[in-house]
Amino acid sequence: MLREYVRLRLTPSAFAKRFGMGLASAKCLLRGMTFAQVPRPEGFEYPWPRTIGLSPARVAEGLGKLHANRWTANKLAEYLGIERSLARQIIVGDVYADVPRPWLKTGL
Repeated sequence: MLREYVRLRLTPSAFAKRFGMGLASAKCLLRGMTFAQVPRPEGFEYPWPRTIGLSPARVAEGLGKLHANRWTANKLAEYLGIERSLARQIIVGDVYADVPRPWLKTGL
């Protein structure tokens, strides 16, 4: 399981789907909260580090356009010059989690 995660550089949601588990369970497994005794394969990291070279300002700009123009992950990927899977990770907050999402209300 974890070897597939490393080999394919899966997102938590893709990992969960591939192995038929819920997203919460997948994240607990990847964080080591469950099955902590299972050795992690070489190259294992959770979450994957940001190495794509996008500035948080550029990501925020893209997320703003995504929200305002009702873009898909494909359109965001094209705008940022990245792969669709990475755009999806950005949208759900697995990557660049510190960048505000315009569609999430704050102060409630």
